[in-house]
Amino acid sequence: MGGLMGGKLRAGLCMAAAVLSVATGAMGVDSKVNAALRYWRAWSLITEADDTRLGETAWGYESAEEFVTTPELVRFIEDKQQAIGLLREAAAMPECDFGVDFDKGPYALLTHLRPMRTSVHLLTLDARLHANTGDTERAVDDLVAAYRMERHMADGSMLINSLVTAATFEATTQTVERLLDEGLLDAASRARIDAALAAFDARDPYGITLSLATERDVMVAWMRTNVVDQGGEARRDLEAMTAEELLELSPDERQMVEIFRNSKDIKGDLDKYSLFYDHALAVWDSDKAEERLATLTKAAGDGQYGFFAKLMAPAMERIHPQWVKSVDRLAGIRARLAD
Repeated sequence: MGGLMGGKLRAGLCMAAAVLSVATGAMGVDSKVNAALRYWRAWSLITEADDTRLGETAWGYESAEEFVTTPELVRFIEDKQQAIGLLREAAAMPECDFGVDFDKGPYALLTHLRPMRTSVHLLTLDARLHANTGDTERAVDDLVAAYRMERHMADGSMLINSLVTAATFEATTQTVERLLDEGLLDAASRARIDAALAAFDARDPYGITLSLATERDVMVAWMRTNVVDQGGEARRDLEAMTAEELLELSPDERQMVEIFRNSKDIKGDLDKYSLFYDHALAVWDSDKAEERLATLTKAAGDGQYGFFAKLMAPAMERIHPQWVKSVDRLAGIRARLAD
């Protein structure tokens, strides 16, 4: 049991105690239209050394003073043109399913998110370099591809997908704004970029509400199968934990273990957890939404929605402003492109 606490069980407890977040499994997608396969081909051409190099390189939205076009940077981007071409092809495809095994709950591997962020960095760099040399059409190809990639990520039905989408969408949008500021985008270029933006859901560009609902459903299902069920794997591991192993856990993790071990009504607590999400999502885009969410958060903090909702409620309240910002950000850049 000692070795397990360094791996799977502890990883699951950490995630559950922190955000209680997993996602629904992706439906199978025909390989002829599944962008994920093309993305992986592109990523096979981006090495760990490339990723490190990108981490040390400015983004495409940096000011002229900070964005220095060196011969080394130009050669690096030229060497990545095959990968960039595959990224554009993948982004243009209608559907994307990375085949994540979400039935694993908090143990599901999300190996595509870091490469997605790296890819947007690469595309914005390529866009900036081509724009600076007068090849606006090529720059727009890159920016459209970046937005389409972010649209794929927003469909990931998981909160971390939405958060990565938020970060990369901001990077892409700041790059677009940089080119607008420098007068490098004509009407046709602006129209192409706006067409890519039109594919986003104006009411939820990063898929935040979808991710909250699906995480709720899948976490409840996973806990019922693996923790509540006396024969569940996680349940057996919890029952076998020693006092020494408990001491290795954080306070939240220890409390989670005690709840799972001793609660007489875990199923009821999970029902309350689901009800909290129902109530929160029902007021999400209503008048005085922040005030209503604050009321729900207080009720959850007082224990009215059970232990699991008490853990998640503060995060829910923090996520809402990001959703508001996402709606405003999409509308704002589209309005500027239309000027």
